Amino acid sequence: MKEFIASINKTLALVLATLTLSWVIGFGLTAGFVMALEVWKRVVEITSRHL
Repeated sequence: MKEFIASINKTLALVLATLTLSWVIGFGLTAGFVMALEVWKRVVEITSRHL
């Protein structure tokens, strides 16, 4: 029974770590995409003024 509980705890820890990692990566990608979009808007604004 103790071994069973220990294996459940290990599995839960692994799932939690995986979820946290995927969330961090997803958040990083989203933030990066939003920042790239903002930079692109600025570039378009500046170039359209010069033309």
